[in-house]
Amino acid sequence: VEELTGELPDVFTILGNQDLKLWQSELEDLSDQAWTADMIDIAREGITGDDGNIYGMPVSVEGYGYVYNKQLFRQAGIEEAPLTLSALQADAEKLKSAGIQPLIGAYMDWYQAGNFLVNLGIARQPDPQAFLNGLYDGSATFVGNDIFRQVAEFIKYDYSQGKNGLSTSFNAQTTALMNGEVAMTLGGNWLQPTIDSHSGLEMGLMPLPVNDNAEENDKLYMGVTGYWAINKDSEVKQEVKDFMNWLGATPEGQAHITKEMKMIPAFNSFSASEEDIGALGADLSRYIKEGKVYGSYNSYYPDGVAQAFGEAVQKLVAGKVDADGFLQELQNEWDRLAK
Repeated sequence: VEELTGELPDVFTILGNQDLKLWQSELEDLSDQAWTADMIDIAREGITGDDGNIYGMPVSVEGYGYVYNKQLFRQAGIEEAPLTLSALQADAEKLKSAGIQPLIGAYMDWYQAGNFLVNLGIARQPDPQAFLNGLYDGSATFVGNDIFRQVAEFIKYDYSQGKNGLSTSFNAQTTALMNGEVAMTLGGNWLQPTIDSHSGLEMGLMPLPVNDNAEENDKLYMGVTGYWAINKDSEVKQEVKDFMNWLGATPEGQAHITKEMKMIPAFNSFSASEEDIGALGADLSRYIKEGKVYGSYNSYYPDGVAQAFGEAVQKLVAGKVDADGFLQELQNEWDRLAK
């Protein structure tokens, strides 16, 4: 144990943002590498240090919205995914008239609510990063924020169109979707392997229509799964850089990412085919290519905040707090844990 003290691996996997601040002093500056200019903007943001330098290579991207069953939509006479809250509400009534449960939510656990649902309000701010900075320095607040009020009402509606959400786990949510028991659920391209294991399912990934502004709604939420970073004191850092350049900047390496690892690349110049990554990944890739994405900002939260946010959502859907009370809960928990 004494011999290992102070030894670090040649390559780290870090989450970026808050994690980058923790490790930056140990990492190699990769700003001069060819592939850095090709990173999508959201990937760049998460791994850029306070000095403006790039400290890691993005592994892949994941994104979320509503995963929906196209067969059940057609069965209810719905021809296209709704992009406004009014359209979603009308489609939910069509589904119910056809004997189909519109939605299911895994509100039993804090994870999805705390990480994905609360993120809607942050990602839709005019400047999410400025909003987060303001939360840290006290110049911004959840309280009275109209975007978060809209999100609160959307969450309540999502919950109302399901059954027993507070006793529904992720596994139960996924099983109901795969069995054709519900038409839509919050989810992302991480569900594709499960879909692939069930033959005959025709699924898609659609935006979350929080309000009646179709242009605002017509985006998916995405983030980088992590970054590969190099120990600045590694004796093989040039070899690692060579490998990263092969992976991100050559046709062979790019094919390895998409076809062998079956991941959605966080780069502009190449993408994965639907055959490689499935329908959900293909939908996400199309939205990324069109620049129609919001970010995922939970990696900026203070430690413990995501769980506290999830518990606040549980109070909201249980009717223990109203929308304004929910916003106050978010603020109280942030203030408590950001100290």
